Amino acid sequence: MGNNEPFFLVYFGRQHSGKTYDLQRFVQNCGRSSVFVYNSGRDEDWQGYEEIELWSDKKSEKLFFTYKGKDYEFATHYMKKFRGKKVKAMEADEVLTETLLYKQLKVKGRFKGLFFIIDDATNILTSKLTKAQKSCFYRAKHVDVWFCLIFHDPNMFPNGAWNALTMAKFFKNNVAPPKQKSDKIPHFRQMQQAYAKLQTAPNYSYCTLVMNTGKLTYTPYRKPRKTTTNVNRTTKTRRTTKKTIQKKTTRT
Repeated sequence: MGNNEPFFLVYFGRQHSGKTYDLQRFVQNCGRSSVFVYNSGRDEDWQGYEEIELWSDKKSEKLFFTYKGKDYEFATHYMKKFRGKKVKAMEADEVLTETLLYKQLKVKGRFKGLFFIIDDATNILTSKLTKAQKSCFYRAKHVDVWFCLIFHDPNMFPNGAWNALTMAKFFKNNVAPPKQKSDKIPHFRQMQQAYAKLQTAPNYSYCTLVMNTGKLTYTPYRKPRKTTTNVNRTTKTRRTTKKTIQKKTTRT
């Protein structure tokens, strides 16, 4: 996957299934240094990220953010201040603020190279995309902005967003894929296969579905190896050295 290629990822899985942890690892290695997490959840999930507050002016219909006690216009100052940095913001209080955010992200050239993530998107998106959301998501490939949505239940995923995706990752889930939406969801059969496979898989395992091709892969969870090998080798070397010294002493 090239850094400039269109990219729209979605995560599905129940709580504590490993979604956010996997995404954080992906962010570290994806090649995009400008990251903005909207609706950031627990503080421990996005540690080290700069925190801003989004707000809007109803009269001018302009989007602003507050950072360390100072206010800035989002359109002209966000990338100047945070290019190459990782940022997070809680969900905005006003609908207008969120609408203006989507409108800003689709402006060509303004946020080039940004990786925009909506954490716990079930609380942000409804079953039907707003005009601003749809326009933003489908223009992503033209403005060089990557997107990622974190969902729990595929039944709640907006029908209008499926065709914008380039990749989906499935973790353990309590809810089966919605059969009533099988005609609207690309590669629905593979999604069912992923759900079935993960029911008996170790926790934190996942399946990856490439939406452009329908290729499905399975990645089982493996516990990290304990780093005791070098310690054992060192101990063994020390014992061997001690025996050698004793032998030399006896001979002398």
